[in-house]
Amino acid sequence: MGYLHCDRLCYDPADDMEMVVEDMSRDHRIIDLALEYRHETGLAYLVSDGGKTECWLPKSLVEYDGRNIFTMPEWLAKREGLI
Repeated sequence: MGYLHCDRLCYDPADDMEMVVEDMSRDHRIIDLALEYRHETGLAYLVSDGGKTECWLPKSLVEYDGRNIFTMPEWLAKREGLI
């Protein structure tokens, strides 16, 4: 792609796209966490880390093995204070 020109800024939009793709790959790392299952609804699991953190995790973003392992995006675990 070519450069966009304006009065004060010249940039290549492809540079921005590369940064977005790189950030997305970092945000989509999948991790497994051992958590205490508390309750569930049709849309979410209520879990605890066994300490001070208790939160709801959306089933659309989380897999539960039926025992104590929850698989989820790393960004979700960070947002909920689980890691």
